[in-house]
Amino acid sequence: MNDEALDGYCGLWCGACEIVKAERNGTQDGIAGIFGVEPSEIHCRGCRSEDVFAGCSRCPMRACASTREVEFCSDCPDFPCGEYHRIASSDDSLPPHFRTTIRNLGEIREKGASEWRRLQAGRWACPSCGRPFSWYAEECSCGQDLRGRKDWEKL
Repeated sequence: MNDEALDGYCGLWCGACEIVKAERNGTQDGIAGIFGVEPSEIHCRGCRSEDVFAGCSRCPMRACASTREVEFCSDCPDFPCGEYHRIASSDDSLPPHFRTTIRNLGEIREKGASEWRRLQAGRWACPSCGRPFSWYAEECSCGQDLRGRKDWEKL
């Protein structure tokens, strides 16, 4: 999988997504019920790929950034736009991991996309065994408690 495909235009890192992880690990059956879909519908290779989960395929920020051919929303001349303000306002209809977008876009501007990717891979890896974990994982398969690692809880 192309690492750049894991860069969400909005600043999310798809490498910590439950759906991306399920496809990589072949564990679609285990999470299909959570999303109320059939296991065959659990597929995604990241925001910038052509194979995205149904919910992500309808994302207005993804469509806009792709059409405008910007690498990240923060590169757009109209940034910050109304849709971005909705995410930045911690809209309760959005999952909590969206709270990381503002900080992430700032990191991307400051450090560059490749360094940000490296930092994200470390941020979403178990401190004990190094295995990647998803946004909502509470425990690593090695037994390490991951609940305090959710960086949106600190925002």
